[in-house]
Order: sequence, then structure tokens, then C-alpha cells
Amino acid sequence: MYNTYENWLLSARQLTEDGQYETAIEHYEGALASAQYTAQQIDVRNYLGRLYQITGATETAIQQFQASL
Repeated sequence: MYNTYENWLLSARQLTEDGQYETAIEHYEGALASAQYTAQQIDVRNYLGRLYQITGATETAIQQFQASL
């Protein structure tokens, strides 16, 4: 079901809106794995950075933000 970048991203955004951050992170990771373009990877890493920050995983958030640079 979530085998495309767009599907992973859609579900991740909905989960984020619903406050299901841990599951949203998993779906953003799926989106990252299926991203074909650098711009997509950068966007997803920024989303992941924000979610890791929200969940208190500061070091992981920093790693995601740095990887997006």
C-alpha cells in the first residue's frame, strides 16, 4: 500500500496531524527510502528532524537536520 513516495508521504502527514508521531516517523522513513530526488530527501529529512525534536530525540533530530544540508 505504501510502496510509493507519495503514498508514504500522504500517510505520514495524516499521522502527524493526528498526533501519532512515532508512526509518522516510520512512514517518513518509508518516504525517505522511496525518494528518488535530492529535493524529496531534503524535505523528508526536515520533517523527520521536526518530529524527532517533538518526541524528544534531540540528537536524532540534529542528525536529520544536518543530513538535509
